[in-house]
Amino acid sequence: MYSSFTARPHLSLSVLMLIIQHARPIYRRLCACRSIRVHVRTDAVFTRGEDENEQRVPAYFTSAFFDVDDLDSKVEHWNSRGSGYVLDCITRFTTVVTKYRPLTGGSSFLPTPQWLANKYCLTNVKSDDNLCFIWSVLAGLYPNSSNPPNQLCNYRKYKNTLNTDGLAFPLDVRDVPKFEKMNESISINVLCIGDEGGFIPLHVSKHPDRSHRVNE
Repeated sequence: MYSSFTARPHLSLSVLMLIIQHARPIYRRLCACRSIRVHVRTDAVFTRGEDENEQRVPAYFTSAFFDVDDLDSKVEHWNSRGSGYVLDCITRFTTVVTKYRPLTGGSSFLPTPQWLANKYCLTNVKSDDNLCFIWSVLAGLYPNSSNPPNQLCNYRKYKNTLNTDGLAFPLDVRDVPKFEKMNESISINVLCIGDEGGFIPLHVSKHPDRSHRVNE
């Protein structure tokens, strides 16, 4: 789900540069809003030749998230490929704002939803620190049948069996591959509960054949 603003057609290159210049402070402020993502899309027309020999081709560009200057560099790159085409006009300039829910490792205990707890398919370790990821991994590696499996005391003695050098906690999902690289016998899949139920994969391990597999 997203909203967008589209500028009027047939903008000149100078007007596009003016829009980008005035958009920069807005984009910097939006960068601080972690609940949305913003990028811009541009449709353009490139030409070469003159009069009856003129050739016109359309081109389409999309900037990286939160990087309006990336659009300028992509236009320049297209224009410098040696084809002889030059930018004639911008036919559309759209700013797209998309809802975004970033996910990082937890720093406090969250109760398991009842519908999921009733399945008896996971262990939700109770902890009050930033190491939820570590305790979850250890619960998968060292299942306990004598004490309630969600008790932290079951796993403290195994903490030093994992290599976490240089990792910051709570662990960001994008750092899970680093953990896997440092712990070569473990593969990790990270799932989250969707807004309408079910599960959404956030990280799928590239090492499914490792001896220890953990679903977070």
